Amino acid sequence: MKPTEQVAITYFEGFKNKNPEQMNALYKPEVDGIFNDPIFQNLSTKEVQAMWSMLLRGSKDLTSTYEIVSVTDNSATVDWVAYYTYSATGRKVTNRVRSVMQIEN
Repeated sequence: MKPTEQVAITYFEGFKNKNPEQMNALYKPEVDGIFNDPIFQNLSTKEVQAMWSMLLRGSKDLTSTYEIVSVTDNSATVDWVAYYTYSATGRKVTNRVRSVMQIEN
């Protein structure tokens, strides 16, 4: 197993277990623009760590699955799915995402 695969497993197991500290420990400190998606854009390390803490601690019924699609010496591509209830409407949500992680020492 490549070290990048182990990092991806550690990260997404943290997500699956609602453990933002496990996820957040893997981010490089004090970097701007390390996270982008359609809702959260150009987040710094501190902002993305706060986002995961808020989302994981605030969700009552969040569950997730993940599959590692590919790994290289410095990246991992992971397909993951989050299932939760959107609190504003009570609607069930299935959020399918492909993440590309850039991994450094």
